[in-house]
Amino acid sequence: MTESITPTWIYTVLLVSIFCGTPALAVGDHDDHEEDGDHQHEESHEENIVTLTEDQMKSLSLGSVLVSRGELTERFSFPAEIQFDPMKVAHLTPRVQGTVREVNHVLGDVVKGGSELAVLESRELGVSKSNYLASLALQRLRERTFAREERLWKQQITSEQDYLEAAQALEESRIEVLLARQNLLALGVSEEDLALLGLQGNHLELNRYRMTMPFDGRIIEQHITRGEVLDERDAAFVVADTRSMWVNARVPERDLAQVSEGLEALVTVKSLGGAAFNGRIEYLSSQLDPETRTALARLTLPNPDGLLRAGMFAELTVLVPRQSATSGGLIVPSAAIQRVKDGQVVFKRIGEGTYESIPVTILRITANAAEVSGELAAGDSLATGDLFILKSQVSKHELGSGHSH
Repeated sequence: MTESITPTWIYTVLLVSIFCGTPALAVGDHDDHEEDGDHQHEESHEENIVTLTEDQMKSLSLGSVLVSRGELTERFSFPAEIQFDPMKVAHLTPRVQGTVREVNHVLGDVVKGGSELAVLESRELGVSKSNYLASLALQRLRERTFAREERLWKQQITSEQDYLEAAQALEESRIEVLLARQNLLALGVSEEDLALLGLQGNHLELNRYRMTMPFDGRIIEQHITRGEVLDERDAAFVVADTRSMWVNARVPERDLAQVSEGLEALVTVKSLGGAAFNGRIEYLSSQLDPETRTALARLTLPNPDGLLRAGMFAELTVLVPRQSATSGGLIVPSAAIQRVKDGQVVFKRIGEGTYESIPVTILRITANAAEVSGELAAGDSLATGDLFILKSQVSKHELGSGHSH
């Protein structure tokens, strides 16, 4: 009896083991594989993260640039200089010789157009005004004479000869007035002053010569003092409208094929803390300087605050558009792209002192920027500058991964 029971019990245990134990072992093995896969994925992600210590942050010179979407542009930079717009600069000289009696504005003053800058006493101007008044008075007299002779001739009281002589004398007077008037205008007397002179000539200072501001602007040079004698060749003031300024740059012959009128440009002024101003190339000269082999490029910048001053050195950067591989592609400055074992990467800032290595594929590249594809978005902040430690950490992880295989 005992012999027959023993085999049945053994078979029962074996069957239970087969149908219960074996599947349990299989499920457990599958869970282990899933955990290993998740663990490897987490390790792979963590290997792309580099966190710098506080000491490393202090010792490194790291900058940052932003990912943008748009068209790829290539930059060409040239030395430049800020200058006055020559169409808005005036050298003011007296039209007559005279002695300075009043100086109403001085160097640096901002003056409205038409304002009186200085007053001279001029004998020459006094004589010219006297001649004008005399010719004007003679014309009025001859107008009355002609009117009387014309009336008498029509009444057949006087001869036609007397009438014609009166008409000729009046015409001569008109010519004399015209010549005297033109002479005063040439001496700088305004139409307004001429009209006033005709009405109140006997009550005005005929030798008073006014120097006036030709337009709204600033006095940038002054060469006049009270009591000084000036003549027509002496520049009393130099004035300029500084509300807009020219930027002149010299473009080397080798770069002329890249630059054209109408291109966007950026003007950077180092002496203003690196301040940048946007503009467009307005003029590119059609001839080269035979000595420097360069062409003149020019643009105009608004200067409402007067920050730009003539003579300042600047850098003109011309933005030349290049055809992108895709419309609105991801644009990354070249300084942010680093070469590693498996290709190119950028380091995206994900926290204070923490960066993630992002693989990128370069689609198009210029000297300053590249269009890339990768797990980036417009506005992402990328590291630039001393990237050696970041790059070395990524390379170390790559070597470690290679040994594990």
